[in-house]
Amino acid sequence: MGFQSEMRAEFYKLIPNVYKDIEVKYITPEDIEEEKKKLIGKKILKEEEANLFLGYGYGRARNTLMYMAAKSKIDYFLFWDDDEYPVYCFKNKENKLEWKLQNNILQHIKYIQNADVTLGRRCGYTSPIPYIDINTIKDEDAVKAFIEAVKNEFTTWEQVKEYWTASEGVTYANKKVVNDEICYQKGKPGDEEFFITGSPLCLNLQNIDKIPAFYNPEGARGEDVFFTLALKDTKVLKIPVYHFHDCFLKYTNILKKEYPMQIETMKITDDEVVKRFMSALKGWIKYRPLYLYITNRKNYREEIELTKKNLKKGIPEMNRIFGTKEFDCLIEELDKYDYTVQSDYEQYIAVNKIWQKIKKSFAFNNKCLASKKAYVTVLSTENYLEGVLALDRALKKVYSKYPLYVLLGNHISVETEKILKKWNIPTIKKQEIAIPEEIISKNIATQKERWNYTFEKLNVFELTEFKKIVFLDSDLFITKNIDELFEKPNMSAVIDKHYGPNITSRWMKLTSGVMVIEPGINKTELFKEIIKTNLKDRESIGDQDILQKYDLEWNDKKELHLKNKYNVFFPYIEYYINMQEQSLEDFSIIHFIYPKKPWTFTSKNRVEEYVQYVNDFTQKDYEKLKIEDIKDALYGDSSNLKKITKEYYQLLDEIK
Repeated sequence: MGFQSEMRAEFYKLIPNVYKDIEVKYITPEDIEEEKKKLIGKKILKEEEANLFLGYGYGRARNTLMYMAAKSKIDYFLFWDDDEYPVYCFKNKENKLEWKLQNNILQHIKYIQNADVTLGRRCGYTSPIPYIDINTIKDEDAVKAFIEAVKNEFTTWEQVKEYWTASEGVTYANKKVVNDEICYQKGKPGDEEFFITGSPLCLNLQNIDKIPAFYNPEGARGEDVFFTLALKDTKVLKIPVYHFHDCFLKYTNILKKEYPMQIETMKITDDEVVKRFMSALKGWIKYRPLYLYITNRKNYREEIELTKKNLKKGIPEMNRIFGTKEFDCLIEELDKYDYTVQSDYEQYIAVNKIWQKIKKSFAFNNKCLASKKAYVTVLSTENYLEGVLALDRALKKVYSKYPLYVLLGNHISVETEKILKKWNIPTIKKQEIAIPEEIISKNIATQKERWNYTFEKLNVFELTEFKKIVFLDSDLFITKNIDELFEKPNMSAVIDKHYGPNITSRWMKLTSGVMVIEPGINKTELFKEIIKTNLKDRESIGDQDILQKYDLEWNDKKELHLKNKYNVFFPYIEYYINMQEQSLEDFSIIHFIYPKKPWTFTSKNRVEEYVQYVNDFTQKDYEKLKIEDIKDALYGDSSNLKKITKEYYQLLDEIK
């Protein structure tokens, strides 16, 4: 997690337990020049491109920070301005002001894993517009015209009027939003309330291809608006967390937990307040031509003339109210940026092309890709889609650092791909591994037809765009963070002997439901050879049989044997707890191994029905093996099976 602030040590005092592990790093002018030289020296950018993208000013500064974060392999990058504090204020039932601390960083981490961009909320002074008493306005139409001329995408005359009358320029948080964790996804450009503000804004740099560049015309504002206009197929969530916005810097003591009993109205008699307002006005009017050029080019000239007309109508009244002539300069500024709008537009396009070049150097350079780590699962049949979605959701809920990729089978529909895209789950396609008809027939004859769809798992071993992979079957329930698996050696897996009370000799080999893999080239050719020559004596054959033949000495390599907790077979949980003195807290990954998966049970009694199905299936299996003495310990009252099943169904409900 990286974030931007200039408040230094004071910034972290409010919630020390959240911020105690944050390392503060400052980017110096020398750092920026050094990065420019590197990009030019590696022929990624030309000198004029580097100067346009990196440096100072609202757009360049944000691009510089975003670039440094991506280069440092930061997963989630949070912009946090120095006039925003991690607290919110609200009016209680007695109409008294109350303050609450916010775990802003943790909230963004929670939601950004299922989004490309997360946007927080603001209370306090949400706009640098000072309070104006409506009764002092002689010509309301003139003030309305002025607001229409300088408005940005977040401000209309109706909103400003309410801002002045209802709350006297102060916004209070909605406590219900925080308590009920009200979160919604923003739509597309043009939709109401689509536009995002520059902070608090979190970017998922794991999905860096969805993140555009920032830009503003020289000396203008609007970098967040032009960022918004460049968004395409990007999931933006507005999340239930507030910052107190102190754009007039009147309440810096909040950082010392000194909370005011009331928030003062920012009046036009305060010179510093007026100065801040004028700065914002100039910034808004300077970016308005480019905004209109991008969004309404057909009617651009008419819109500019209307803006100028509204300014001329409104400026005299604004000068009178504020007792100044400063508003006169706005028409000149509008004319200046109208004149340069074409070149500003060309720069806007150029900046995003430059960012694409930089992203390409990050994402598609083989050396860079080789350093990537990821979880990978396989979706070879539509029937397992819910399992894949639940797996992704579970990884995010335990705050896994690494993304889940899905290797798609050849029979997966476009509709299913769209669903995965909707949930921001990246996909990969590879040529299907051909399986001899003899094996397919054997699996069908032995009622193991589902194994015919598992061979695509072998393609994972050739995903050389990743340095390391933790492979996960799609019918797993992740209950704890398992990122430590990426530190395990290649071909680490749970040994089969751990899987419950089975005494046959074959239960002493690698299981393929969870594997640590360092991909390489030509491995699938070896697998194909194993399929042809070594497995003809088997009644039924799956991917696990092939992998067990891949390294015949694996059983003796103790360093590759993962602890049982990383792949616990669901049917045997009661046995582990009743006979081996383990508890649910000991398990990190639970595997629903039987043919029917939890998501195939949909009635109101689905928990009981699924557990009954599992117990019946296990009983038949153990009667076949003539193992009778452990049945009571295996089943017990099935309370643990029911608890896990209920939790998994709650996870499934979250993805509907």
